[in-house]
Amino acid sequence: GEVLADAHFIGRRVQTLGIVEASGRHVADLQELRRLGSNVAVPVPANPDGSAQSPANGGAPAASTEKPLTHATTKFDANGVVRDGSRLLIDEVYRVANMKSDGHSSDSLGMALCLAAVGDGLLKARQPKDAMLRLEEAVGIYKGVLGSYHTNVADALHSVAKALVKLGETRVALLKFAEAARIYEACNATLHYNSIANAQSLAALLVDLGDMEKAQSMFEEVISMRRTVNGSHCVPVAKTINSYAILLAKHGKMNEALEHYEAAKATYDAVPAQLIRDPEFLIKCKYDVTLINLNIASIRSKKGDLNAAITCYEDGVRGLREYETALAELHKEVSKPPEGKNTAHKHLIAALGRIGSLKLKIGDNDGALVAYMTLLREVTDDSPAASHTEKAKAHIKCATIFRQQDGEKSHDQSITHLREALDMYTAIFGPEHKDTLAIASSLRQWLSEDQKLRSKSG
Repeated sequence: GEVLADAHFIGRRVQTLGIVEASGRHVADLQELRRLGSNVAVPVPANPDGSAQSPANGGAPAASTEKPLTHATTKFDANGVVRDGSRLLIDEVYRVANMKSDGHSSDSLGMALCLAAVGDGLLKARQPKDAMLRLEEAVGIYKGVLGSYHTNVADALHSVAKALVKLGETRVALLKFAEAARIYEACNATLHYNSIANAQSLAALLVDLGDMEKAQSMFEEVISMRRTVNGSHCVPVAKTINSYAILLAKHGKMNEALEHYEAAKATYDAVPAQLIRDPEFLIKCKYDVTLINLNIASIRSKKGDLNAAITCYEDGVRGLREYETALAELHKEVSKPPEGKNTAHKHLIAALGRIGSLKLKIGDNDGALVAYMTLLREVTDDSPAASHTEKAKAHIKCATIFRQQDGEKSHDQSITHLREALDMYTAIFGPEHKDTLAIASSLRQWLSEDQKLRSKSG
């Protein structure tokens, strides 16, 4: 981190490699640092009295975090290094560009390439405001050096538009996407990768803005272009169809969304094995299909097709288990847990909860109990907070199912589950929360009923 934000190192790198090569490598290194350093702990400098201080405020006591690593460490500020390293890189490139042009102009192609690379890096680092400023500057230089109609101008405009979308400036972003599309078309580059990506971003934005007719036409055009470039049965086509389905579902177009989810799944299934040789890529493709199954299940549930929804959810649960197993096997030599596991785990817990709920609706109490008991076993101490909430709800469901069964043993199990639910709700929501109070009231009532039954039987 210190090296990538060191002005002397950046200066030597630019002098040795040149503006373009140094910019590309430095931005790539910053992205890799951000990826690897997001969960790294660093020592906190100590005050003279031995207490910890915060590097950010130069001596004030370090702020406590939700999960402190230790009292003497703090989370590594990868985003801060990305910002500082990007700024210093641009300053150095400006200095070198000015020297080469004898101080008359810094509007060189190398400068524009550097700004565009830095802007894209900041966008990936979720810093859209800084990214937009760098990219707008790159657009201006590109236009001055290459002219208004050049693919580099269109690429930079596409990135500017993506930054504007993240900033909530959707109308301005729409104009930028449209301007980039016109430039790609004028350059006869409509089938280039960036041009297709720009068209898809424009279509997605039209969906968000509610212009469904234009969006549908644009997405069909994007899918057609991807089929022309990659073939009908390929992963890029499947991903595009799936992206369209997600947007349709988000905006309540359930029938159309279901149709496109089914089409995306069929496209994934039809991809030749020869096109997916990388094991990790294959795992991710299977994970995409699993998420499609879960989305199909959700829509079928909303449409009242409960049995089909349960089948899709069960397919999704199998897929999630296979994904976690395959990913663990792939990364078994790596000490850091693979990214995405928590997300997959949350999907697994949510799917088991939905299976239990739907089986209750169709009157399959035993099947629901199996689903909920499986959920309880899956949630462990290191599971995400959302999973613990699902576990607490599952305890209530189990308690209710056991309560409806005859027999003293079943009633004892219902009490056990309701006690567990009360403990978890108290820990998660607090003792005064309305749901916690309702569970406590039910527990008192059930205990009273069981005591009366025992008294009568005795």
